[in-house]
Amino acid sequence: MYYNKNLVQNIYNWYSRVQNSTIDNFQFDLKFLLKNIENNATIQGVILEAVKKYFLDEKELKTLDEDLQIDFYEIETDSLEHRAAICYQLTKFMANEYNYKLNTLTHFNFGNYHQTQDRICSDLILPFIQFIADSLENSNSIVYLLEKYKKRTEWFTSERLLNQYTIQTKNYEDSLEEDLRLFLFDQGIDYPFSTPKSKSGRADIVGNIDTSDPLIVEIKIFDREKKYGKNRIVEGFTQIRQYTENYNKTQGFLVVFNFDKAQINFELNDEQTFYPPLLTINNKNYYFVVVDVAGRKAASKIGKSDLITITKEDLIK
Repeated sequence: MYYNKNLVQNIYNWYSRVQNSTIDNFQFDLKFLLKNIENNATIQGVILEAVKKYFLDEKELKTLDEDLQIDFYEIETDSLEHRAAICYQLTKFMANEYNYKLNTLTHFNFGNYHQTQDRICSDLILPFIQFIADSLENSNSIVYLLEKYKKRTEWFTSERLLNQYTIQTKNYEDSLEEDLRLFLFDQGIDYPFSTPKSKSGRADIVGNIDTSDPLIVEIKIFDREKKYGKNRIVEGFTQIRQYTENYNKTQGFLVVFNFDKAQINFELNDEQTFYPPLLTINNKNYYFVVVDVAGRKAASKIGKSDLITITKEDLIK
């Protein structure tokens, strides 16, 4: 099961608790929602990146709080991300100011408790819940495509890629990049890489990717015979981190083409039952997809010498 799909289900469940809470439990269910967002690095990373772009200081939040019925509904936002950032910051501010008892405030006194509850949920909470969920679903879509490519390669095209790789003497990753690029383009993603090619060579991400939210993918080869070991994967991860930092993106994907006889195992967090391996650093999410191109032993016959484990410490040392 995809990790992000599970998170989307969770966040809507947390929201549902607030939406259906009794008057006595409202404050506890709101606290439960906000604390769960804070305690999950993946979810928190999504909303905090939005907050960084649209930060409100304490004075601005107090102004909104003091005249919420007027100022809040007159705020002009230029995107769903902008609205989500404002709503999240204001919800947290008011929750701290009023001990999570937002339902008792005159700000939201639109009738009985259930009318007030509905207004708080729909106007203040739902915008950031939907933004987080949409962001996670977008990641799921990319993960799905990369997994589909992984299966396509391993089941049908690995021999062709292996033969092509074998006869190359340099620039080994170029043909693999072209293969993955063509697949993603056929799946409806235009200009899918952080440094897409043009007729004039490597193009800049800002000037040549025709989207406000480019997909950041880096590919690396693992093949110890060619001296492409763990260091190559670490190098790719470093590049992905640099791209996401430079262009203020919340996620990046590292695709590793494994031409080695060994199996690559990422041990990055406690969520080992979810796919793909995920590492969250500085509120940004990084996904790792291994495409096994070379033939190898059955899983039951893999010994310690045939298993390469990569940890968080390996990647960020």
